[in-house]
Amino acid sequence: HEEEAIKALKAGKHVFCEKPMGLNEEQFVRCLDLAEKKDLVLMDGTTLLHMPLFKDIRKVLKTGKLGKLKMIQVTYGIQKDFNPDSRFYSLEHGGGALMDIGLYAISFLCLYMDNVPDHVKTYVSKASTGVDETSAIIVQNKDGQIGNISLSLNTMMLEQAILCLEKGYILVHGFPRADQAVVHYVDGKTDIIESGDSEQALEYEMKEMESAIEENRHPKGLKDAREVMHILTQIRKQWNIEFPSEQEQGIDCIE
Repeated sequence: HEEEAIKALKAGKHVFCEKPMGLNEEQFVRCLDLAEKKDLVLMDGTTLLHMPLFKDIRKVLKTGKLGKLKMIQVTYGIQKDFNPDSRFYSLEHGGGALMDIGLYAISFLCLYMDNVPDHVKTYVSKASTGVDETSAIIVQNKDGQIGNISLSLNTMMLEQAILCLEKGYILVHGFPRADQAVVHYVDGKTDIIESGDSEQALEYEMKEMESAIEENRHPKGLKDAREVMHILTQIRKQWNIEFPSEQEQGIDCIE
């Protein structure tokens, strides 16, 4: 949505932009730079970054009772009938599992890994239109923490994320908009973490946007959103997937 975001920023408007803000890191940064230049608030609408549950999970991790985080496993599959003109399967529309549901999976990793992943290995099966249809992604950061992601547009999978630690694991079903997680300890005991309401997911985003405007600051989650876009761009380069509009000249960001 780079072109629309740039037009709104040029007009002096704060911008709340549906994810992904750009098709790649360069487009994301162009929008961010213009927002900073014009002293405007720009927010990426990745719901997961603003759900209360994920803040409370972080608090549990900080207690240290589960030990160190070693691995994060994410599976996310949806069943979309093949339609070469749909936003899911069209290169022209920025399609593919990675840019739609994969963004949530990478966002989850960036929320909890101690440092941004700097090693990325992937495997992909493409649809006849050239977009990624099913993939496996493994990342690792300098601390040795590993992220393992499985994605698909045409294979049903459990929509879940698991934080794997030395003394237990935390399971999150329906992770993009979850309001409950289960903590499993090595002795077999479990705890439930409940926070927020999945039905109010969009409201949490709006409240953060309003607060950022009132306080004249970057919205929470913007740094994570930029890191996610960097990783998404790296992955598509490995897959040799380029969207047609990326071949065109960048949007003019001059006032």
